[in-house]
Amino acid sequence: MIGAGAQTRGIVAVCLAMALFAANDATFKILAERLDPGQLMVLRGCVGGALLLGFALLMGNGRQLLMAVRPAVLLRASCDATASVMFVMALVGMPVATITALIQLVPIMTSIAGVLMFGEVMTRRQSLALAIGLLGVVMITRPSAQGIGMHFLFGIAAVVLLTTRDVITRGSAQRVPPFVVATCATLAIPVISIPRLSAETWHAVDLETGILIGMLGTLVAAGNLLMIVAVRSAPLPAIAPYRYSAIPFALVAGAVLLGEFPDALMLAGTAAIALSGVLALPRAVAAPATVSTEAEQESA
Repeated sequence: MIGAGAQTRGIVAVCLAMALFAANDATFKILAERLDPGQLMVLRGCVGGALLLGFALLMGNGRQLLMAVRPAVLLRASCDATASVMFVMALVGMPVATITALIQLVPIMTSIAGVLMFGEVMTRRQSLALAIGLLGVVMITRPSAQGIGMHFLFGIAAVVLLTTRDVITRGSAQRVPPFVVATCATLAIPVISIPRLSAETWHAVDLETGILIGMLGTLVAAGNLLMIVAVRSAPLPAIAPYRYSAIPFALVAGAVLLGEFPDALMLAGTAAIALSGVLALPRAVAAPATVSTEAEQESA
């Protein structure tokens, strides 16, 4: 039985993690004007991965890190890292709040994958959620005869990859401690990003930029650790609705740090996607909390 205090701790941890991820995305977009995205992803991934690795060793969990070499974990980390690259490619050309809202389609797409791959039954609520979510996407993108922007397509690619990640999580990767998966995925990002550097110029990093990159890595590591606290403190159905706090946090971060102010239709589409995600959640809160890995890494 999960106590009220533990559940509250889980909810607070999720909200704090979403705030950190929103700050990370906005700061990354600022730095992308100084350095190439590939270089940023490599440096941020090295800092964040080193912090998570150090934390694991400090807590005496070094042996469990050997689980990272399992095929399911490596495949999941590859999907996560590649999704981060796609997310960043979308982020440089889209408002932070818009791409954040788009990523919230992942739980709905995972439900569809469950129907198609595992024979699960989609309820009326989930069907309604899917329709509302797709309507939100149309409101945000406003497709025209000229087609859909490339940055939006990068965002959709990130959604597909994150959905694949969560499908993999339903397999053997579920039996791996969350911090192992988070560390592996964070360290995989610079590895996946290295090929991009062949087409980019590596720039010298001044002190101010170096401090901001260190901040990026810290935000990613802290956000992941908070998500681990959350999934260990409360049942997933209890904390899942609060993952949508990422959208208002992204709106605030985009407005304050970047001067991004989405128009009314974009805000309506963002709200529709958030509503669809809440509708897709199970009505009942599951009993005891289990260690899960689905909600660990919601940001680039």
